[in-house]
Amino acid sequence: MEKVRIDFKAVGSQDLERISDFKTYATGTINYIESHIELSSAWDEFETVYAIWWTDFGQKESVIDSDGMTIVPAEMLNRSGTLKMNLCASIVEDGILKARNTTYPVDVLELTRAVI
Repeated sequence: MEKVRIDFKAVGSQDLERISDFKTYATGTINYIESHIELSSAWDEFETVYAIWWTDFGQKESVIDSDGMTIVPAEMLNRSGTLKMNLCASIVEDGILKARNTTYPVDVLELTRAVI
């Protein structure tokens, strides 16, 4: 199965842009929509960067790998509505939060109910 890819770019430390066109997808897809996030140098100091996916019904995070890739969690594709995403990363030393960076959210895609 060929996957769909949605591209984003982190511009500076807090701005996130969707590069790909905004589209509508059917609910209920699993392991189908992946994202590529191009991170600016402002994110270099963080060991792990997460994509935080959310709708009116909940949220889920996914780790962005060293190539900037992550899969949109299937749990976020179950209900109709607009899926949003922002990035988050932190630095923890000796169990103490030393720094955190987040972006403003962007609309990722629209979900329309499909009969399964």
